[in-house]
Amino acid sequence: MEMVTTGTSLTEAIGILTAIGVFIGPIIAIRLQEMRREQNERLKVHFEDLKREGQSKISMMQSTLYEWQRKINVNDSSAPPSGTELRELSSSFAAHFPEEAKDYSKYKQKMIKHNKKYEQLRLTIEDDFASKGIPKASTSTNPVTCVYDITFVALFRWWEDLIKNVPHPQPDFIQIEPKQSNQGYYLYASGLGASPVAYAENDADKDKLERALLEIAQNKGYKGETAKLLNSYKSLSQELQTYWSRLNEKLEGIEKYWPGPKRHEFRKIKDCSKCKEI
Repeated sequence: MEMVTTGTSLTEAIGILTAIGVFIGPIIAIRLQEMRREQNERLKVHFEDLKREGQSKISMMQSTLYEWQRKINVNDSSAPPSGTELRELSSSFAAHFPEEAKDYSKYKQKMIKHNKKYEQLRLTIEDDFASKGIPKASTSTNPVTCVYDITFVALFRWWEDLIKNVPHPQPDFIQIEPKQSNQGYYLYASGLGASPVAYAENDADKDKLERALLEIAQNKGYKGETAKLLNSYKSLSQELQTYWSRLNEKLEGIEKYWPGPKRHEFRKIKDCSKCKEI
């Protein structure tokens, strides 16, 4: 009798477990599907964040590089950004795009080097004026004999036009026009508009400034360094454009491949901290 009872109890237990399984199984399966769907949605947001990060950083890098040329083109005398203010890509981005992250750091350093050379040349020219007894001033307030900040970007424009064999280089430092103001003179370079390049307190300083401006404008060494900067700018711009096109194709692929066939899916990876968290 005990064996029958035991057998019956076991059968009943199996039946109960089966009934529970039939009831709970679909609930567990549904929950697992929900968890997988939630995880996929979080991954999708993560991947879209990576796309935005990559596109934003490259855009900022290009803008920083182009800024120095823009300042020359519009005679903006303020110092251009150095490039050091650009932040590195996140560790998650580097995990998903290791080669592209390395290239980003490489081009960032190239850009910093380029902008540093530009600033060094500005300082060298500034020292050249100072050695001739002509300091630099930012504004025309309380006029003293000096050259203004705008003179330096105007000189770069002048040399750039000469390098490109522009028929009538502008601003023209060969044609310096002095205009008397009170006891002194404001000096203007033809083609620069209403902004003076220098101020002289008296006739002697006016002659000194005209000689210094002409001598520096015709300096072949400065013209040669400007040519190197222009070549560096052109080369780096082309490299950045190629890099941007290659990276952007991959970034656009995030949407194309998600969720996509397994062989193309933009997957979560173990080296990405955000993927691990999700």
